[in-house]
Amino acid sequence: SYFPQIWGSDDTDAAARAEIQTGYSYGYPMSCVTAHVSDCPNHQTLRRTPIETRFNVASFGVLGYECNLVDMSKDDLDAVTAQIAMYKKWREVMQFGRFYRRSSVNDSIGAPGFSCLEPLPGNDTSWTVVSADKSRAVSMTMQILTHPNAQWGVLKPMGLDEDTKYHIEGRKMKFDLREFGPSRVRRPHQLRRAHPRKAGQPAAQDDREVLQDEGRERVARYVRRCDDVCRSASEERFRVGRI
Repeated sequence: SYFPQIWGSDDTDAAARAEIQTGYSYGYPMSCVTAHVSDCPNHQTLRRTPIETRFNVASFGVLGYECNLVDMSKDDLDAVTAQIAMYKKWREVMQFGRFYRRSSVNDSIGAPGFSCLEPLPGNDTSWTVVSADKSRAVSMTMQILTHPNAQWGVLKPMGLDEDTKYHIEGRKMKFDLREFGPSRVRRPHQLRRAHPRKAGQPAAQDDREVLQDEGRERVARYVRRCDDVCRSASEERFRVGRI
């Protein structure tokens, strides 16, 4: 007897899953590997990743969700609705198309080492899955770490017909800048204002408090701007269709 699907791993962290699913792709079609979008921070790695990143990785397998919908924000619920609609539209290609690996975290094996200052092999994962007639394809590229002075990357889908012109469309996604970086900026209501100078207090100390107060106000203005700012993350999914 046999069963048609397997559960790839209890580790649903998107960065870890990129490596796990790449490994499975050498021996199994993606229609065999179930992959879920789970809550954040991840229950095993405690890593925070945007819900779009978690979907981008999980959708290359048999997609599922294991989230507490009650705890999810309206933005995340809206994102899940759009994700499911997109997955249903492209499910046949995603599950039964031919899978190609352009790069993966496995490329770091034998590399000179690890660096937070320069991109080294293994810092990104790039996949493409192509329909049998090569008329449709879906590609994803995901960068694990961001490096300073990074240049634009070039997405190079694999498996397409070299004699055919394709139309490439990127998904529109929103990301909160405050989810990036080692720490989170304090919100305005959490900022403490400097106290007025007490009697006999040196002027220099009072000046320092004024400067600190101005700095906090700058941070508060920055956070308010971040509320309305979105940026494209290092990974994007591309829908490809023959013209």
